[in-house]
Amino acid sequence: MIGLAPRAPGHCAPSALLVVLVRPLNSFVRRKMSDPAPITIYVALKNEGVDVWRPVSAVEVAASQFRIDGEVPEHEIWEFLPGQTVVCEWRGFADGKTGMVAVRVAE
Repeated sequence: MIGLAPRAPGHCAPSALLVVLVRPLNSFVRRKMSDPAPITIYVALKNEGVDVWRPVSAVEVAASQFRIDGEVPEHEIWEFLPGQTVVCEWRGFADGKTGMVAVRVAE
């Protein structure tokens, strides 16, 4: 019979170490997937005469698809409304910065 070398006190088996590392990671991944962090996307304002983009909070629900959060400020008309899920694309703005812009309602 082949015996295992005795372990030094305080050392755990590799399988126990795997459980210690994987369980917290699984919990972290589940929490992140069930409660995604909001990000900023940009929604076009209508009736402005020039291109105007409102930064809004949104949550990613699928690849490149975001659900718009928040409320429309008084005296603004947004192209897409809070609660709608929109498809976003990266776009450049006049100031040289880039951002995710809502381009259409998701199907």
